[in-house]
Amino acid sequence: DDVQLVIEVDETTPAGRTELVSLDPVHIRTESGAFENPKRIRQFSEDAATDVLGRHLMRAADRRRDGFGDVPPDSELTVPQRTAWEVSAVGRLARLGYPVRRQRWLYAFRNRYGFTDTADDAFEQL
Repeated sequence: DDVQLVIEVDETTPAGRTELVSLDPVHIRTESGAFENPKRIRQFSEDAATDVLGRHLMRAADRRRDGFGDVPPDSELTVPQRTAWEVSAVGRLARLGYPVRRQRWLYAFRNRYGFTDTADDAFEQL
């Protein structure tokens, strides 16, 4: 099933905000800093772009899938819900062979769910 994809990059700001704007077409809006190498400002990072676009595309695919359920808009998700969904998307990207920043996402997950073995086990399952 072909899906129209729109990627909008605001190159006027070095910030790194990103959002999934719509599902039909799939529209991802990002600020240019989201695609930069954090160690080399203003230098494109393929890994950063893969991370940002991959997470949004996974979430768009989830929302478009029949039977996924009635999920509130991103703006209404709690921080823990959003973090779990992001970690799930990153895990799927890793299983597809894409590079991910595992430690970054583990830290984010622990901040929301606790620095415990139980939280770490849940992270590994996602």
